[in-house]
Amino acid sequence: MKQLFFIVFVTIFNFVIAQKQDVSVVFDQPAAFFTESLPLGNGRLGAMVFGKTDVETIVLNEISLWSGGKQEADDENAHKYLKEIQNLLLQGKNLEAQSLLMKHFVAKGKGTCHGNGANCHYGCYQTLGQLKIDWKSDASVTHYKRVLDLEKRACGYHPICTQWKPNRTNRFY
Repeated sequence: MKQLFFIVFVTIFNFVIAQKQDVSVVFDQPAAFFTESLPLGNGRLGAMVFGKTDVETIVLNEISLWSGGKQEADDENAHKYLKEIQNLLLQGKNLEAQSLLMKHFVAKGKGTCHGNGANCHYGCYQTLGQLKIDWKSDASVTHYKRVLDLEKRACGYHPICTQWKPNRTNRFY
């Protein structure tokens, strides 16, 4: 019986390992815009890394930097509709569930004004600043690779690494 259990365990374990998905994203050039940069942080402190080879830009953020003020935006009765929304989703009635969700679970106030939160009372996150690092390198760049590895394998213990030649430069964040 122990042998059978061991064989089943090894078979299932190997199947799970074989099904494991690659959780890394690879880019062949530095980020040109903020939305192309790679996120790094712990939920309280954050950074967006561009991966440039001449002058690196890292946009810094901290959770308490907020442009707006407090507002009472929660619907106190929203929880009463949760079970009904769940049941509608289980029945495949997604549009009805979404309609009910939008009616009772969206903030009563203006929120972030669809991304224009700096001009709304509620506000939006603000950047702490930009950290610029001048690498003082004038070597031409070839074989560029920028990696965001959520399992921290390809980059050692670092979730973001940037690599390029001629001298096989590696930078870890």
